[in-house]
Amino acid sequence: MTYFAKLCIEGLRYNKVRSFLTGLGVLVGVGSVVLILALTTSLSAHLGNQSTDRFTVGLSSSAEANADVVAALATAPMSARVEAVRLRPDVSAVEVETPGRTLSVTSPDGSTMADLRCAFDDNVEVVEGRPFSEATGNVAIMYANPEFRESTQVGSVIGIDGAAFTVIGLTQNLGPDGSTRLFLPQRAAEHVQLTEAQASSSFTVIVRQPEDLAETRADVLAQLNDGIDASLKFVDFSAEEGAMLEEMFQTLGLFLGLIASISLAVAALNIVNVMYISTLERADEIAIYRSLGMTRNHVRGLFLMESLVVVTTFALVGCVVGYLIAAVILTLVKVPLAFGWTTIGLLLLVVLLVGAGGGLYPANKAAGIDPVRLLH
Repeated sequence: MTYFAKLCIEGLRYNKVRSFLTGLGVLVGVGSVVLILALTTSLSAHLGNQSTDRFTVGLSSSAEANADVVAALATAPMSARVEAVRLRPDVSAVEVETPGRTLSVTSPDGSTMADLRCAFDDNVEVVEGRPFSEATGNVAIMYANPEFRESTQVGSVIGIDGAAFTVIGLTQNLGPDGSTRLFLPQRAAEHVQLTEAQASSSFTVIVRQPEDLAETRADVLAQLNDGIDASLKFVDFSAEEGAMLEEMFQTLGLFLGLIASISLAVAALNIVNVMYISTLERADEIAIYRSLGMTRNHVRGLFLMESLVVVTTFALVGCVVGYLIAAVILTLVKVPLAFGWTTIGLLLLVVLLVGAGGGLYPANKAAGIDPVRLLH
């Protein structure tokens, strides 16, 4: 075995540049596949984890009734149902998309909270910090929600329309629409531009205990649909959204993976080409091996070993390179890397089969060289 390994290394060193370029094709192909799989898997898992403490409920209408569900949700009876959900002990908050005004806020950690519902109110009650009556200048009061406490707290400075605002207090008040997250003093209305938000037929329910999400979802839907008009029904939109999102990422990953796999196909053809040329160039050398007693199977195994060494070495490097690039990209966008080693193992297995398949024809060609050619 040591003798064969030595012959294999010598064969690869016979043309270093050709062997390197062949392996480089394998590296690019494997690295591309790993990169794409890591990005799509991690982004899909991250978006799925984002919704572990909330679900979206929407009001739908039967086909026969074809009612205006946006207008129906805004009626007093429906608002009362939503308000009853808001008061549940297992519900942290209910975010309803009612007509109002929003803006985007830059938090201290540099992230952006887009479409944040805002209101101008000088008389907001605070549970921590100071009210507007005790402060001057650019100040703000935020809703005391754990969702924002990690990035904003009393004393934090947030960015609004290029200006810096200091958070002087936290409140439990959600405003008259039940979804206001940011309050500014009336004097700020002169230079803060808000965007009008349209009403929606759906709303988001945030649970207090993420582990109870499934149970809370079932209870909330049952409560909302209890005694409701037969032409209307509250349904769980988040399940459909999650399925659509998962299907989108799977389709995108499959499409990009197929594109990246073209590199592997090209690499396989390159292996066939390189090993075949090597067979022709080393025909006399192979004939000498045969005359010294090497069997056809030995010659065939030698050439297969050479192709597998190139493929395995550069495939491993490609996995590492693709994994590191994915880690850097996901770190920049603040998404945790979620990629199983089982997937890499299956990919390496496929690559080894590609390498063996690519080297099979040249190996058979080399095994067929007759030592008699040395007599010509």
